[in-house]
Amino acid sequence: WSTDQAVTAFLKAGIKPEKLLMGVPFYARAWRGVSPDNNGLFQRYKAAAYPDGLSYTDLKTKFLTDPSFTRYWDDIAKAPFLFNGDLWITYEDVESLTYKMEYIREKGLAGLMVWEYAHDLNAELLRALNSLLKEEY
Repeated sequence: WSTDQAVTAFLKAGIKPEKLLMGVPFYARAWRGVSPDNNGLFQRYKAAAYPDGLSYTDLKTKFLTDPSFTRYWDDIAKAPFLFNGDLWITYEDVESLTYKMEYIREKGLAGLMVWEYAHDLNAELLRALNSLLKEEY
């Protein structure tokens, strides 16, 4: 399931868009033993890594700075992912949040909710969302 499929299902069921919030994570999910085909995108994995997730703060300090990882972009999901040939990590960043805000405006949704804002200790994503929310609709 995708966010768009869920929003579309709610709208088709008669829920007013101004009653819906989109959720965005300030954490990452990761899998180990991922096939290198398609840079790991949509590939099988051997095990979940970090079953409780990675905070955005940990992601930024431990993985986004690690030269063994390459950042890729899923243009359908409008989301980044990291891959090093084995470990595959999906997450949100400022670029993906920009697309999410465009989607919210396009669909006329009430806004968004974040889980878990404390996972962004430097408030990088929170400040970006604040700026995006101030932009004219």
